[in-house]
Amino acid sequence: MDRYTISKPPKVFEIETSSLCNLRCVMCPQSLMGEHGVQRPNHLDHDVARKLIPLVSSGETHCVSLHGIGEPFLSKSFWDILPNIHESCMNIQANTNLTVLTDKMLNILSESNMTLLNVSMDSPYPEMYKKIRGFELEVVLDNMRKLVEARDSQKDSRLKIFSNMTLMKCNIDSVIDFLDLVIGDIGLDGAELWPLNNWGTTANARYHQTKNDWTFDYNEQGPWNFEDEYFEKLEDAKQYAKSKQWNLRIYEKL
Repeated sequence: MDRYTISKPPKVFEIETSSLCNLRCVMCPQSLMGEHGVQRPNHLDHDVARKLIPLVSSGETHCVSLHGIGEPFLSKSFWDILPNIHESCMNIQANTNLTVLTDKMLNILSESNMTLLNVSMDSPYPEMYKKIRGFELEVVLDNMRKLVEARDSQKDSRLKIFSNMTLMKCNIDSVIDFLDLVIGDIGLDGAELWPLNNWGTTANARYHQTKNDWTFDYNEQGPWNFEDEYFEKLEDAKQYAKSKQWNLRIYEKL
């Protein structure tokens, strides 16, 4: 009898394909410097990615997540792993800011077995989007439209495309407009809403910063400061989505 046995591949993989990001969103550690920022930002090593491919292509895996604190589309390892995930895998997902989409990426995504791509947006208004994320909203919206068109051209595609908002004082009034834009206009499959994380007063204060004449005060922006309004806006969004028969996922707990 052999002394060692080889176990089956894990059922669930959480693979951070990159901890690098091209954006510096005001509520994200990517915007911080030094010890409070992202430590040792890098893409997943190619040699590690190659070793993972036989595991995710085995047909034994049920769920694969390909994102972490960075932007996965920047990583070559993301594009190496994604096409090799077995079609029997029930959940293949990633979060992206969708700012760097190319035609080659678009083809790989639309032909892959991915089940969920979630686009972080945070505001349907160009000015506020740029304040929060430091980028042009129209580029992201155009990429969304391209992605929906490419996905729809694939007869048997499993891909669902969502967009999400991190809810704060500065964007809480725009939730309905956000839903109208990403689901009603662009045609995404759904949306997600969740509150700004409350790490505690001291940790939150690290994010206090001024960019282009706009001061972002994390403690002040937190929904825990206006709970009644927060839950009222969530209920409005819930009822609005229900009336439209739209898929809306809400993480209500503060």
